[in-house]
Amino acid sequence: MRAYVDGDCPLCRALGRLVPSVPYQVELPPGVSRKEAEEALHLWDENRLYKGFDALVRLGWAYPLFWPLYPFLRLLGWMGLGERIYRALALRRPKRKGRG
Repeated sequence: MRAYVDGDCPLCRALGRLVPSVPYQVELPPGVSRKEAEEALHLWDENRLYKGFDALVRLGWAYPLFWPLYPFLRLLGWMGLGERIYRALALRRPKRKGRG
């Protein structure tokens, strides 16, 4: 499993340190543009690409560290709120000082 995170976002970098990650500056997942990689978390697992909220749900299932969050993430997905909340937070995520 590999996580592809926005290297300018402190929250994304912190998440990337918790899982095997490759910053977008080094390598992109197959079929993902740099712009797409900057907009959402991408997770490559078992020959499948997960994006945004779906990537968080997959992390919640795969890593014991995230197991306490998994039922909550599933509930948000079931209610149709997960991706909307993810997008709203992603649009407001902090950036490193001195970066766009």
